[in-house]
Amino acid sequence: MNDFDRGFLIGFFTREGHFGGDGAQGQILLRMSTDHRDLLERLCLLLPGSMIYGPYRRSATSEYLQWSIRGEALRVVVDSGVFEGLEEVSADAYGRYSKMRDRYFARPRRS
Repeated sequence: MNDFDRGFLIGFFTREGHFGGDGAQGQILLRMSTDHRDLLERLCLLLPGSMIYGPYRRSATSEYLQWSIRGEALRVVVDSGVFEGLEEVSADAYGRYSKMRDRYFARPRRS
């Protein structure tokens, strides 16, 4: 990943990313208007293993797509250090990322 793409990801996820999980596995999640499909497809190229779901209807006139990455694909992202530097941009986003990382990826993998 080049510096531009990494900076784009850090900036984008600082504002839009939800870092969390379902209790069994971590995930990063985004919900965006269907108008932003190209952007979400770019994320799929940058972060292999991520997926776009939807469209879902929010109201009679509004639809959205949901992008997520989880499981082994997310482990690769965490292990690669893609989000190093996030703490310099946003303490809040870094706190959410760190909590997800520590909860789901700090413990040893099961064989």
